[in-house]
Amino acid sequence: MRMRARDLVKLMTHEFIARWQPEWDVRLNELHMTRHEIVTLASIIEAEVRYRPDRPYVSAVYHNRLKRGMALQADPTIIYAHGRRMRRVWEKQLQIRSPYNTYLNPGLPPGPITQPATRASSPHCFPRRPISLLRRAAGREAHFSPRRTTTTWRRFGG
Repeated sequence: MRMRARDLVKLMTHEFIARWQPEWDVRLNELHMTRHEIVTLASIIEAEVRYRPDRPYVSAVYHNRLKRGMALQADPTIIYAHGRRMRRVWEKQLQIRSPYNTYLNPGLPPGPITQPATRASSPHCFPRRPISLLRRAAGREAHFSPRRTTTTWRRFGG
């Protein structure tokens, strides 16, 4: 079955609206964010985090940074800006001039970098209490735990 791009966009929009939870609108008002902003943030967090229980913690870190007008410093946005898959983001790649570069540009990029799953939206609307401006970087798997010592954390943006 072939589908025109316009029809696909209509289908995706309809699906998005059908899956949007009414309680998320209340939370968006509390966060002073729009649907577009929360979906953009959700796409970044989903691309950043592989271990699902960590999503609310990563969400809290990013919400904390946004409140302070800081750069998010999210590697998936660098990968998106380069337009190709990368196994790792190197320091020299952080200098790419793009509105999606969250290392050079504070706040959110202009739009989502992926289409987040419905299950991914909830942690972005309901982040854990902000624990800090830090996140743990440990190879492919990174896990958040407020009980971990600060020696296991790498400082980002502060």
